[in-house]
Amino acid sequence: SWTKQADTQVPAGAITGHYLYMDNGNTGDFALVFSGAGNPEVVEHKVTGSSIVTGRRYRFYLSAENHVGLSV
Repeated sequence: SWTKQADTQVPAGAITGHYLYMDNGNTGDFALVFSGAGNPEVVEHKVTGSSIVTGRRYRFYLSAENHVGLSV
């Protein structure tokens, strides 16, 4: 889970969604694992399934979107 940040000032305005990316635990290639487009109040996502391999370390990054675009 993550904490929703306060909405920014004009012109960016309100956060309109969050995007969660996860690397593959091997080569470091990131892929989108959650799209919260249009749902800014969703601040949690559980990653499960066969894509998770025991013993590997995974990295995540989160991007927020507003009317200007995606955060870096």
